[in-house]
Amino acid sequence: MATLLIVGLSYGKRRKENEPNPVNRKLGRELVGVIDDKGWHNLIVVSQWEIALQTKKDGYGAHVNLVVDESFASYKNKKRYLDSEDVVNAAINFVKDKGIGIDGVIVVANPFLHLAAVQKLIRSKGLNVIKYPIEKVGFDNSSEQLQWWCKGPLRFITYGIIVKLGDILNRNLHGIGEKE
Repeated sequence: MATLLIVGLSYGKRRKENEPNPVNRKLGRELVGVIDDKGWHNLIVVSQWEIALQTKKDGYGAHVNLVVDESFASYKNKKRYLDSEDVVNAAINFVKDKGIGIDGVIVVANPFLHLAAVQKLIRSKGLNVIKYPIEKVGFDNSSEQLQWWCKGPLRFITYGIIVKLGDILNRNLHGIGEKE
């Protein structure tokens, strides 16, 4: 039987005591839906910590094999920042360290641009992406949101342009402007 890797990525971040935010609650429920749909056997589930909080609330915490928290963050411009690539790398390293062969990867992420970007990243690592429908989860434009780019679609597009410009200039601008 095929082994699937399910990777759940958060969208936006509030202070720990205010997570999961409304978007991450929806993403956590989407992750639970994938687990229910695919069955609990032959799944490896890796989740960013904000989403893992919701899966735990929904009684699915034991089905998450790895919770990716800030300890997995890499340095970006002298600051630790947990980004999508860190989450994907943690998931890939987890299955490699366990010696588990993966037949495909299902990504649970905000379907507005983030999902496609993470799927592209996973393909670039040589893994097969299995497309799975993720419901619209929206944005968290609350004052509690620490990441300005997660407050709406135009902000996210602007952030994407800034990050790409940083790539051209050979500077990692992921997480730029995040509130402390």
